[in-house]
Amino acid sequence: MDTEKLSKIIEALLFVQAKPLTVQEISDGLEIPEDEIKKATEILQKKLSKRGIVLLKDKLVLELTANKENSFYIEKFRKKELRAPLSRTSLETLAIIAYRGPLARFEIENIRGVNCVWILRKLLIRNLIKRSKKGLKIYYSITRAFLQYLGLEEKSQLPDYAKMQKSF
Repeated sequence: MDTEKLSKIIEALLFVQAKPLTVQEISDGLEIPEDEIKKATEILQKKLSKRGIVLLKDKLVLELTANKENSFYIEKFRKKELRAPLSRTSLETLAIIAYRGPLARFEIENIRGVNCVWILRKLLIRNLIKRSKKGLKIYYSITRAFLQYLGLEEKSQLPDYAKMQKSF
């Protein structure tokens, strides 16, 4: 395969996956030798160096991230986003996770009846929930920061927690 085309494919994979991937994972998934993947990542890294995102290479792990030249603006944007009050739907999702978590995304969406991807993202950014992986599934639960914000030491101190647990 043409190295230029392969670099575009790798960029798309890293963008869509939105998580770090190893050279081996990409090689196995595309059924292309690792040395070709490495050559294509070098081209991709050069292309991206003049853009808003960069390709981070840590040994054999690849990740797309913001160019450090833009970090001031990204932080400014995030701070504004963090200061905004939580929406009713975010609070509803947070309550579901607090009282019934840890829950997988599909379980949260089944309870709410709507897609929750963006709400979960916002709650993760604010450090109100966290992700944990068990096998192939990702579960969401509240964080210590969430409890501290409410002045609680543990989840069982949430209002009507025991009563709610009996109803599930």
